[in-house]
Amino acid sequence: MDTQEIKDNMLSAKRSMTFKLAAALCLLLQGCSMKLLYSGKNFESSQSLCVDALLVNMDAAGCEAIYYGHSPSYNAFKVRCISNNPKISNDDDNWAAREWVTNSFFISPAYNEMTSTTGLVHICADRNVRLYFLDGQSN
Repeated sequence: MDTQEIKDNMLSAKRSMTFKLAAALCLLLQGCSMKLLYSGKNFESSQSLCVDALLVNMDAAGCEAIYYGHSPSYNAFKVRCISNNPKISNDDDNWAAREWVTNSFFISPAYNEMTSTTGLVHICADRNVRLYFLDGQSN
């Protein structure tokens, strides 16, 4: 096996692992959306600091139901709050909470850096994923 074949095999294995992680994250998000208790007593880590932080912040902002799915236009997983507690998210003193319930968030594998032409803003990266957001006004 030459060096290029080894590199290709390593890249293929990395992509396969990333896909498995993304599928596991979908299952985790599905479980959380049914329980409606993202960061409570029974919180289970996704093994991604960025995804965990997203869920905890959405929960603290009053998000009660989450949409998640593949976004073909960005080739990434889209996460968005679709139902929120207005007492929390509409509180004028809690303006930061609105950001977590009005913006769309996109999760892509760590090796896939999105270009600035997509309009997405990079906010977090860890060894597994990159997290971006799209302003709620643009959804």
